[in-house]
Amino acid sequence: MDPNEVLFDDFCDDPIRRFQNTPRAVGMRSSAHPLVEEVDDFFNSENDDISFRRRRVDYYDISRRQSPRNDDCNSVAENDEGTNQDHYYNDLYSRQPQKWTSQKTPQRLTWNRLNATIFVGLSLFSAATTVPITLIPTMSLSLASVGNGEEWHYSPYYQILEVYDASGKIKRWIPFRIRTSGASNNNDQNISSSSLFASHLTSVVTLVTALGKFINGAIVDIAGARRLLLLYGMCTCLALLGLRYSTTPIQGIVSCAAVDFFSSINWSSGIIILCAHYGNGNERGGSFERGLYVMSLACRCGSLITIPLSSLLMKWTNVTWRGIAGLGACFALSGVLVFYFYLTDSPGKVHDPQNSIRMIPQSSGDNGVARHHPYHPPLRLWTTTQPSVCQRAIHFCSSVTRTILPSIHAVLISPVFWAVAVAHAGATMVKQSERILGTYFRDTSYGVVTESKASMMTMFMSLGMLAGLLVGGKGFVKAAESEQVLHTISSKSASSTHAAHSGTKNMIAFLYCFSICMCYMLSFFAMPSIRRALHLPVLVLILQVLATLGLGYGVAVQYYHIPAIVSATFGKNRGLYTAYTEGIAGLLSSIVWRIVGGAVEEGNPQGGGWAYGWAAVALLLVFCGTLMVTVVEIYFVGGGWQHETKETDEITQPVELSTKNLNSSWMDEEFLMDSSPLRKPGRLNTLSSSALQFIGNQARIQSSGKKLYLTSIDCHDKEDTTSCDLDTDLLGIDDDVSLLLLPSKGGPQHDVTHSFVSSIL
Repeated sequence: MDPNEVLFDDFCDDPIRRFQNTPRAVGMRSSAHPLVEEVDDFFNSENDDISFRRRRVDYYDISRRQSPRNDDCNSVAENDEGTNQDHYYNDLYSRQPQKWTSQKTPQRLTWNRLNATIFVGLSLFSAATTVPITLIPTMSLSLASVGNGEEWHYSPYYQILEVYDASGKIKRWIPFRIRTSGASNNNDQNISSSSLFASHLTSVVTLVTALGKFINGAIVDIAGARRLLLLYGMCTCLALLGLRYSTTPIQGIVSCAAVDFFSSINWSSGIIILCAHYGNGNERGGSFERGLYVMSLACRCGSLITIPLSSLLMKWTNVTWRGIAGLGACFALSGVLVFYFYLTDSPGKVHDPQNSIRMIPQSSGDNGVARHHPYHPPLRLWTTTQPSVCQRAIHFCSSVTRTILPSIHAVLISPVFWAVAVAHAGATMVKQSERILGTYFRDTSYGVVTESKASMMTMFMSLGMLAGLLVGGKGFVKAAESEQVLHTISSKSASSTHAAHSGTKNMIAFLYCFSICMCYMLSFFAMPSIRRALHLPVLVLILQVLATLGLGYGVAVQYYHIPAIVSATFGKNRGLYTAYTEGIAGLLSSIVWRIVGGAVEEGNPQGGGWAYGWAAVALLLVFCGTLMVTVVEIYFVGGGWQHETKETDEITQPVELSTKNLNSSWMDEEFLMDSSPLRKPGRLNTLSSSALQFIGNQARIQSSGKKLYLTSIDCHDKEDTTSCDLDTDLLGIDDDVSLLLLPSKGGPQHDVTHSFVSSIL
C-alpha cells in the first residue's frame, strides 16, 4: 500500500480502537499507565469475557518477555514458571497477530453466537425472497389475464335469483346479470399465457440476479458486508411491498426482479463475514466449513418456512397473494433487525470492509499555497480555496476506481474463476428451476394440482436440497477437521491423501449423474403419451415429486459448498470472486431458461413443451458436471486444504508483494500445468467413470465390511516420485480400523488415526 494512502473507513473509526490492534500498541502496553489499560478495556467491551482477558494478558506477557529491556525479568520468569509454560508462550507468540482478534469467536462450536445470528438472519431473508417464488402460479393467472386485455360481456337483461336467509324462512330476490368472456377458449389461453409469463419471469429474474452479482460484487468488498446486508434488506422489504400493489405483468416482473437484485448479495456477504471471523488457510481448523454448513442450512430452512405457510394461508384463510407479499416484507424487516443488533463484520469492528477505498490525498487548494509557499506564505495566500462538490465527487470516483479495478482485473484473468463460474451454471440452473416447478406441476397433472396447491409443490426442491446438505455437507466439515492429520502424514504416504480426496471427487460425480437422471425423469413424465399410458394422474404426480426431491438432493453440495471453498483461495478478493462466479452462472442459466420458455410455448405447456425444456436442462448439466468434477479433482487431489491462503499484512509487506499475494490463487498455477486434467481431452468421460468408481467403492464397503482397498490415482506433480506408482501403492484398512500403506520398495507402513478414516468414509 502507498504510505500516502488513507483508508476510507479510518476517518469514522476511533483512534484508540485503531491503535490498540497495532504491534506498536502491544509493545507500549508494558510501560502504559493503568488508566490507559482501563480505557482499552472499555473500548473492547469484553469485561465479562474471561477467556478473552486471559488471552490479552498472555499477549502482554509475551511482548514484555521478548523486549530487550526486560532480560532480567525473563530469566526470573523462566526459573519460576518452568519449561511447560515456556513452550506455551512460544507457541502463542509464533502465531500471527491476526489470530488474536479472531480468537474472540469460538472456533470449535458449530452453533456459536456468530453462526446462530447468521442462521436466523439469513433464514428470514431467505423466507422473504422465497415469497415471489411461491406466488408465481397464482400471480401469473391473476396478472396474465389482465395483461391479455381480456373483455367480459354482460347479458342485456337482469335475472332474479331466489335465496333464503340463515333461518330458512324469509325469501329474498337478488337481481343479477350473466357475465361471459369475449375471448375464445379462455381457459386454455389463460393457462398458456400464465406458463409463458412464469418462464419469462424466471428468465428476467435470473438475468437481473446475475447483474446484481456483477454490480454488488465490488461494492460488498469496499463498503462492508454488514452495511450492505442492512441496506439491501430494507430495499427488499420495499420491493415486496411494491409486489403487493402490482396490477400488471410488467409491474410484477419488475418487483420480483428487484427482490432478487437486492438479495443477490446475501450469500457473498455471509462468506466474507465467516472468513473475517474464522480466518483462512491452515489455521481455521474447519470453523469456516462449519459456518458455511450452517449458512447453507439457513437458506433452505427459510424456504421451507415460507412455502407451506403461504399455501396454507391462501387455502384456509381469506389471505390473498398480495397479503403473502406483505408478510414477506415483514420477514425482510425482521432479518434487518437481527443483523443490526447482533452481527459484526469482524471480531474487532462493527464495520470492517475487506477492501476499503484508498483515498488519494488532495492538495490544499487551487491557488498553490502548499505547493509554492509551504512555510510562510504571503498574507493574500493564507485563505485556501475549498474544492467544489463536483471536484470531490470526481476525486471520490477516482479513488473508488483505483481500488476496484485491480481486484476486478485479478479475478477476471484467473482461469479458476472462469472454470468454476461456467461449471456452477448447472447447479444454479437447477436451483432457479424452483420458480417454474409450480407451473410445471399444474400443467402436467391433468387438474390434480390446482393453483392453490401448485405454490406448495416448490417445497420439494427445498426439501431435497436440505437432505443433500445434511448428508454431503457434513462430509465437507469432517474433511476440513481432519486437515491437521493430513499434515502429520509423511511424503511416502501421499497416496493415502490422494485416495481420500479421490473419494470426494467420485461422490461429487455421482451426485451430478443422479441429478441428470432426475432431469430426464421430469422430462419423461411431462410427455402426454406417458401420462396417458399410466392412467393414474396421482401416480404420475408422486413420481414427479420423487424426481424433484432427487434433483434437489443431487445439486445441494455443488451449489453451496464448492464455489465457497474455492473462494477462500482468493484472499481479500473473495467477495468479488463469489459474486462474479454466481453472476456468470446466473447469466448462463438465464439464457437457458429463456430457451426453455420458448420450447414450452412452442410445444404447448400441457403437451410436450415441458419435456423439451427439462431435456435441455439435463444436457447442460452434463457439461457443467464434467467441468466441475475436473475442478474438484484439482482442488482436492491437489491438496487444496494443505495450501496456505495467500493473505499478508499490508503494513509489514512491500506493496508489490502484498498485491501479488492478495490477488492470486494457488489453483491458477495448477490449471496452467501440463499435467492438469483440463489439458487431457481423453478424460471427457470423467463424470461417468468417477460415478461408477463411487458406486463400486460403496458396494465394496458393504460386501467386505473389514477391508477396503483403493488404488491411488495418477500424481499431477512429475517431481513427486513417491506417490506415482499405480501398481504397488495401495491403501487398506486393517482390522483395528487403521489405514495401511503397502509400499512396494520395502518402505515402512504408516498408520493414520481413526478420525481420518471417518472423514474418508
